[in-house]
Amino acid sequence: MIKRASILVLSLFLFACGGDKNSTGSNSTDPNNNSNANDGFDELRQVARAQLEASIAPALSIAIYQAGEIVFAEAYGEKIYGEGQSVDSNTLFQLGSTTKMFTALALLQQIDQGHFNLDDSLLEAMPQLQLAELERPLWQQISLHDLMSHQGGLAEFNRFNHDDETLLDFSRDTYPALYGPMNPAGRFFNYSNSHWTYIGALLEQSLNADFAELMQTQVFEPLEMPRTTVKREQVLRDGNYALGAGNIYQGSEIRAGRAQSLDEVPGSPLGIPAGEFTWSTPSEMLKMAEFLLYGDSNILTDDLRQQMTSAQVGLDIGLPMSYGYGLFISEGFSDQQQWYATPLWDHGGNTYAYTSMFWLLPEQQIAVSILSSGAQTDFTATMMAALRAVTDLPAPTEVPVEPVASDLFEKHAGRYVGDIGVVDVSLVDGNLLVDIPAYNQQGLVYDKQLQPLAASYFRLKVGNENIDITFIGAEDGPASEYIRHREFVLIRDDAASVEFEPSASLQQHLHELTKSEPTTSL
Repeated sequence: MIKRASILVLSLFLFACGGDKNSTGSNSTDPNNNSNANDGFDELRQVARAQLEASIAPALSIAIYQAGEIVFAEAYGEKIYGEGQSVDSNTLFQLGSTTKMFTALALLQQIDQGHFNLDDSLLEAMPQLQLAELERPLWQQISLHDLMSHQGGLAEFNRFNHDDETLLDFSRDTYPALYGPMNPAGRFFNYSNSHWTYIGALLEQSLNADFAELMQTQVFEPLEMPRTTVKREQVLRDGNYALGAGNIYQGSEIRAGRAQSLDEVPGSPLGIPAGEFTWSTPSEMLKMAEFLLYGDSNILTDDLRQQMTSAQVGLDIGLPMSYGYGLFISEGFSDQQQWYATPLWDHGGNTYAYTSMFWLLPEQQIAVSILSSGAQTDFTATMMAALRAVTDLPAPTEVPVEPVASDLFEKHAGRYVGDIGVVDVSLVDGNLLVDIPAYNQQGLVYDKQLQPLAASYFRLKVGNENIDITFIGAEDGPASEYIRHREFVLIRDDAASVEFEPSASLQQHLHELTKSEPTTSL
């Protein structure tokens, strides 16, 4: 699968797991037929078990939906690493950002009921925001549509510094004082959890309930997902949950390891960012797939449901991929450097100890949910095996990457300024070179020549890290206006002074780049 605008995330120590994770068995859709002989899913089982064994995850769970029913639901591995207790298809895992489609549904319900409009500005919807006058113009431009399509420009934040605040109080008071917009809203897609934290806060304000409770009553119960929850205490009472591997709580710190109790699994008790630490099972996740395919007027009107799965903004990564409301909307997908031209609605998710994959092929009426108890684990081969078990994929073709636009290189050259300071881009002998004073001062070794990937999409190599950036500007304009990356946005200012004050965002960015552990990309 093509990675989404490869973006730098918090580092994870990907360590090898010993032991045979496959020896603990599985749970089939038919509990009376443990042999599963000749049911068409043998290859899927083999691929899933092999990928699980090669990963850091103690467990893996898979469910497949096809034309009205779940045709496969099995799980492999252990609930707790090394303790031998098997997971089953009803075991709970964290979802991470796959929760965003549920959060989008909750806000669209409020729009459906007339409490908000998509074109409302965030300040109209939340007038209590504590803003300095100089900040207000950029905030005023952010609409609810921008929030749900990742076009608000809001910077990311360190989620674990804010666990003692309610979601609403954090959004109204704390976030604006520490963070804010990196660029004017509505200009381009830039993935940020902060957009969804504000959506969650608006929901809390509108429904006068905390995020976990309103999601339970407004979304999960109507979708018939009774065990899906944001509440850690509900997971503890349920008892059937998998403990993850990756980064866990050890005392008051987050460190690499494998959780041995639920207390060691990172997760905000107050839902910051909105819903990332939701728990569910693959079979319950496929209730959402059924709703997206066929609708339910008791939950949401068809018009608004269809807007969820309609392209709202392109990703600008040189491929026919867009974002709707809480879902990626693509004209196809790639695997092993080949392209399968069939529409895909999907969203992945990562927490500090879990990974989620949710794929829906609307033309085939097929959906697959894969949940694992390992951080940043890649089960793409398992996903492909699941799809091939129930449908004939189109003949693969060459990946339709937009060719590198070398004729635009001159438009990209110039000085850009943002939270990481000044970045100078120059065109030398047909190549784009960068000079980054903030990196120079920290002694960071980086390749000054940008590697073109597609259209106006480039890779900057810093040490062992790959930072993928996009130059963005009016197509017929004289020069590019922005350099986009998830962690920072740089705005063109050819007259800017090279002097700058290190910001909190810069310090956090440099801290991540100078960590000794390797980082991975979403």
